[in-house]
Amino acid sequence: MGVFKDKESAFGAYDVRGIYPTQVNEWLVQQIANAFPSIVKTKKVLVGYDARNSSKDLVNATIEGLRLTGVDVYDIGLCTSPKFYFASAFYNFKGGIMITASHNPKDQNGMKFVTSKAFPLSFKQLKKLESKVREKLRITKKKGQHIKLNSDEEYETFLNSNCKIKRKLKIVIDASNGLGGKEIEKALSKQDLIKLNFKPDGNFPAHTPNPIKKATLKELIKTVKSRKADLGLAFDGDADRVVFIDETGTPIKGDYIMALFIDELAEKKDRIVVDLRLSKILEELAKTKKAKIVRSRVGHTFLSRIMRKKKALLGGELSGHYYFRENYYADSALLTTLKVLNILSKNKKPLSLLVKKFQKTFLSDEINFEVEDKEKVLKKFKQFEGKKNYLDGVSVVCEDYRFNVRKSNTQNLIRFRGEAESMAELKETINKVKKTVGVSYKKISYHF
Repeated sequence: MGVFKDKESAFGAYDVRGIYPTQVNEWLVQQIANAFPSIVKTKKVLVGYDARNSSKDLVNATIEGLRLTGVDVYDIGLCTSPKFYFASAFYNFKGGIMITASHNPKDQNGMKFVTSKAFPLSFKQLKKLESKVREKLRITKKKGQHIKLNSDEEYETFLNSNCKIKRKLKIVIDASNGLGGKEIEKALSKQDLIKLNFKPDGNFPAHTPNPIKKATLKELIKTVKSRKADLGLAFDGDADRVVFIDETGTPIKGDYIMALFIDELAEKKDRIVVDLRLSKILEELAKTKKAKIVRSRVGHTFLSRIMRKKKALLGGELSGHYYFRENYYADSALLTTLKVLNILSKNKKPLSLLVKKFQKTFLSDEINFEVEDKEKVLKKFKQFEGKKNYLDGVSVVCEDYRFNVRKSNTQNLIRFRGEAESMAELKETINKVKKTVGVSYKKISYHF
């Protein structure tokens, strides 16, 4: 069957994603769900789904695939990924499947997988799952049950317990037509909340649900300025990532949000895990707190795994994912929002000034080069001047600048992120990188 032969195109490094229905469809997700219990070794699996137009049909196929194996399925219905992670850990499920394509365009959908305590499926486990997907379904004599699970009260209690806002704030939230706005608004009921795109809509009529793309922030920035808000923030489609806008309408880089957390929350001997692209200022700041920064490869699975191993206080990625120990080491735009609001409310300074003290270097956006041969281009950087690290792609450190280049797992892209002591040095570094990539690159795209 053609769809079965094409299943590899939907399996990524961390999850399953693809265009619906050509790459991801009811048939394929049923086959994957049918194989899933053999990986996690459990008779109870949690499922949830986002607001995409195809998600309801896909979750029904997922439930059927699981039940055919004799597994009991606990269905929490429409939810964000953070709520799904919370329920998975809170109720001690050893396996869970979330139907979502996160921040991807509306024509896509996918599956996220967790094991015990909301721990993401490893790359090795995902590959094993892929190998176990087959055309013939596993069918037991006794079909598993389909049980509705309402976790609203428990999740609201969790969010409310983390809401410690000390003064009334004017907050603009762009929910990107996902479910994040609906899930957080009760916790913010005492705030002056200005709601943008709160109605769940799988067509994402306002914009693509990806806040690290600058174009998606236009309405939010305009509203923050016109309404004289204390800050603005935007969730992605499943609310596992968030981008913050200060009171002047300026987007705040993830480096500075992490710096804010370290400055306010870190204590002696704490471990903080960050992806290798984030600013060197984090090490300097952690040192003042007698805490330690641990660098990770880019990606949810890698960062979450290191956090658990190190029992880290918190973690963060350039892409707007933030992780907390009290949240079972999972990422959550909702909890991150509450943490930032807590910090802002207890300070008299505006958000722009709170992060200004961390802006000691010059940071680039992430720049994507479309290339013909990723491996060939990446090898060129091994000859680059400076100290090198190969944890994820090639990281180069020189006296006045540092950068990382790495390949995309799913596209013909080389991704660059740089930092320098001056803007002139940063521009020169970017030009050096462009020359090293060479004439082979087709186009460049920038992401906040």
